[in-house]
Amino acid sequence: MSKTWLPILVLPFLLLAGQEWGSPEAVPGASEPDLVVLRAAVGSHLRAREYWASETDEGLQAPNREHGLRTYFEPTGLRVHDRTAAGSPNLLELSLVGLGGGESLLAVPPGEIEHREGRIEIVRSELGLVEWYVNSRQGLEQGFTLASRPPLGAGDPSALALELAISGAKASLRGGSIVLTSEAGRTLEYGKLLVVDAKGTKLAAHFEVPSPDRIRLRVEDRGATYPIVIDPLLTGTFDALLESNQASSQLGFAVATAGDVNGDGYDDVIVGAPLYDAGTADEGAAFVFLGSAFGVDQVNPLQAHAQLEGNQLAAQMGNSVASAGDVNGDGYGDVIVGSALFNAGQADEGAAWIYLGSSTGIPDGGPATAHAGFESNQTNAQMGFSVATAGDVNGDGYDDVIVGAPFYDDGSLDEGMAFLYHGSATGFAFGSPTTANTRLASNQIDARFGVDVASAGDVDGDGLSDVIVGAHTYDAGSIDEGGAFVFRGNAAGIADASPATAHARLESNQANALFGFSVASAGDVNGDGLSDVIVGALAYDFQPGDADMGAAFVFAGSATGIADGSAATAATQIHQDQAGAQFGRSVASAGDVNGDGYSDLIVGAMLWDALAVDEGAVFVYLGRAAGIPNDPSVYRTLGTGQATSLLGIAVSSAGDVNGDGYDDVIVGANLHENGETDEGAAFVHHGGAAGGAAFNFTFLPGTSIEAQNAFEAAGRRWSAWLRDEVVVDLTVGTASLGTGVVVSSGVRRVSVVYSGFRSALVDDQTSPLDSAAVASLPAGSIFGVLINRTSDSPNGSGSATPYVDLSGANNSTISLTTANAKALGLAVGPGSVGSCLGTCDGSLVFANAFAYDYDPSDGISPGTYDLVGFATHEIGHVLGFVSGVDILDLNSPPVGGPFPANLFTVVSPLDLFRFSALSAASGVLDQTADTRSKDFSIDGGGTAVYPFATGRFFGDGQAAGHWKDGLGVGLMDPTGAQGEALAISLRDIQAFDAIGWNVVPEPDSGLLLGAGLVGFSMLATRSSSTSRRRRGRTSAHPRPPGSAARAL
Repeated sequence: MSKTWLPILVLPFLLLAGQEWGSPEAVPGASEPDLVVLRAAVGSHLRAREYWASETDEGLQAPNREHGLRTYFEPTGLRVHDRTAAGSPNLLELSLVGLGGGESLLAVPPGEIEHREGRIEIVRSELGLVEWYVNSRQGLEQGFTLASRPPLGAGDPSALALELAISGAKASLRGGSIVLTSEAGRTLEYGKLLVVDAKGTKLAAHFEVPSPDRIRLRVEDRGATYPIVIDPLLTGTFDALLESNQASSQLGFAVATAGDVNGDGYDDVIVGAPLYDAGTADEGAAFVFLGSAFGVDQVNPLQAHAQLEGNQLAAQMGNSVASAGDVNGDGYGDVIVGSALFNAGQADEGAAWIYLGSSTGIPDGGPATAHAGFESNQTNAQMGFSVATAGDVNGDGYDDVIVGAPFYDDGSLDEGMAFLYHGSATGFAFGSPTTANTRLASNQIDARFGVDVASAGDVDGDGLSDVIVGAHTYDAGSIDEGGAFVFRGNAAGIADASPATAHARLESNQANALFGFSVASAGDVNGDGLSDVIVGALAYDFQPGDADMGAAFVFAGSATGIADGSAATAATQIHQDQAGAQFGRSVASAGDVNGDGYSDLIVGAMLWDALAVDEGAVFVYLGRAAGIPNDPSVYRTLGTGQATSLLGIAVSSAGDVNGDGYDDVIVGANLHENGETDEGAAFVHHGGAAGGAAFNFTFLPGTSIEAQNAFEAAGRRWSAWLRDEVVVDLTVGTASLGTGVVVSSGVRRVSVVYSGFRSALVDDQTSPLDSAAVASLPAGSIFGVLINRTSDSPNGSGSATPYVDLSGANNSTISLTTANAKALGLAVGPGSVGSCLGTCDGSLVFANAFAYDYDPSDGISPGTYDLVGFATHEIGHVLGFVSGVDILDLNSPPVGGPFPANLFTVVSPLDLFRFSALSAASGVLDQTADTRSKDFSIDGGGTAVYPFATGRFFGDGQAAGHWKDGLGVGLMDPTGAQGEALAISLRDIQAFDAIGWNVVPEPDSGLLLGAGLVGFSMLATRSSSTSRRRRGRTSAHPRPPGSAARAL
């Protein structure tokens, strides 16, 4: 697969020490090629550092974001935790307990732990054994380096054995790997066993599972030259792995929820393997696996609840599978299975088969035992290429089905058709196109209409289900641009139709985009009560050079349904920047995976390269009140790490397979290998509760373990308050900073139009404070500011006298940090800041010239600074506690400038709540750089609550992106003293709530309205005096005037 990468040049403003926003400096003497190489090398280094081990209160640990794991290392072995679940529960403990041969093994004592970067070693010198671990994106690689051959006991003297004990999980052998299933149902894979000796000779080795709590690594070491290295790999990528155990069967080519086929309250899944042989070559099969309190715990055809076979040579049954809904109204889920090459009088005419659920589920069977079947009666029509429930299109209380035949001829060669069949109290009769209740045709040669079909949900809120049909080679002005067509339900059913009479015509307007290859209901991604649809275009090119990158597009439902549209007019455009990845090969609603009440999306890119070529990937995106923005942040990325496994060829919601109230997903990888070549696999991933904001730290060389722990603790402080499920990416390093500066931050930001930002705040409001704050903001597309010191001031160039600026040229944009944008669901592309390259939100640097207390739990030692507190403060800037006033302050004479207002009216979300008495009287916010009092207010200045700092150069001496110093307002005060513990206050949280973060507990607006400065003055005096007493008590030496350390 050929790939072309285009360089992206991002020039962010930097928020440096003191929150000064400016341009990044050039590197003297470095050419652009040199810089490119340097950036690539540094970026690779930073990505690797993310997986390095560090000391914590709980011991030596290493996080693995790619696999959702956190591992703790002990002298006896390791503990693996689920870092993505609430409370980070323990998944398993693994320890080496035996070494030797045959069945007689030497007991293995605890060892000494050593670590460097991402490598951890448990050294057992008396045995000449080093147990080592390397943590990386590939997983946790475990290895054993054995210096010499140990004494071997009875049994085969050539078979070296290492035995590991397991606690908290059970082991089972699957193919050439071991699957470890935790008590919580999470599964890990222990595999990829490689053994080499000192000469590089590969030694035969395999796994054994003598009991569920034991693993044995057996090595044929006859003639080996010691030392030898034994090297397995531990990964955690799924909650259930379904496989065929048959070479070339391609299980996972199609996957879907089956509904609840046996009425036990758990949703079930169905998986297709179109080349499976069960007595007949390539007959194909579909397998139903049942849900349970532990999820799906059957793993292969022998354990499947139901095996549905093609029973015909090369019929390829299972090329498509789906829930049929409840077609006969008996309360049990039914399924539909496609067999596109089935022959029943005509070669490759194709068929689709219905199997009914019951109190005992679905029995094994084939076409002869199906409840009903639909055949095309036309050579090479390939009916059943796609199948789906249609929902209830006519409102009779029975679910209907839709079947695609993309090569059906109805007047035009290979135009394709889709056929609807209505459910009833007796289900269906066997049928054909002539007996269909609805016939949908493309009326265009080679359009391949019906390549994919789906229910569209209820896009217009009339109570009737609608359908969507894809035609990926449809021409509507551009060759093979593709199209997707929505047809609305009706009490009389959907009438025969074509694209010309469709309710909505959706197209790509790009030649060869193959738009419509995949179509699906998106569920209700914005919570308006109306269903939306998603369309995949696996060959869509977003920019020149990115051939066949692929894309997915969401079109929103409304009271009038879905309007005709194109890729450019879609409510949401989603893509990932990798040429040839075929993003959008499969699309589906994921259901509601995090329980926030909004439907989420899942998109497959089967040729995606991450850890291996063409391994494929699946991306999950969260719905929200404002809908899903263009190129949204990825909630979860699912991969296999195996070349050419083609993960993402099929994706679907799995329903709720474990009954925990969260929807789960199932994804297919039809060429995945787990013991057999191209056997294929399907992976089930469980949904779960929203975990709140997470912080991903990359620590630069020179950052001590104690400092790393301090910054991690600071991140956990914010995670305890912030409920938005986003990941904030940060780098942390140490350097010599300015006089009195303890920590500084570089913050990446994005600009959005004010109207769009205000809409995001409106959609995101979750508290009374939010509602009050939003209500105070100006309607429309611009806002007014009080400003000074500009070159075009009516009071004279650079004049300090304030004036009201209502110009739309510079008062229509909000500049916010990328972390703040993520919290609001606004699009954030790649970019860099400081030492943080790629997709990064901030770069933090702490001074190397101070003494620190790294653990504030027992107070702050005299003469030291609270690094956890200072780090928490700086992260607060990254989260959005910043002010554009600092740009004006920094660029006004004699410091700089003057510059015109349209260059230096930079308003942050926090600035929208910055008022003075003078600005409030004019109904505008205050962006001036002077000494007048400026206050945080959520009612347009009517109630001045907490004072802000007013500027380093022309204000009160402190950067404006802080509370006013000396009043003890909260963590975002600009200074801190030796011996002083810094902590987040409710006043801080109120500000973050107003700018778009969802916080717990949600503040009440009554705390900020009506009290005015009198109420605050009492609070401030009390807080300030308390602060002074604390400082006086814990400081080794009183601070001289101006000596306070700054956290800027």
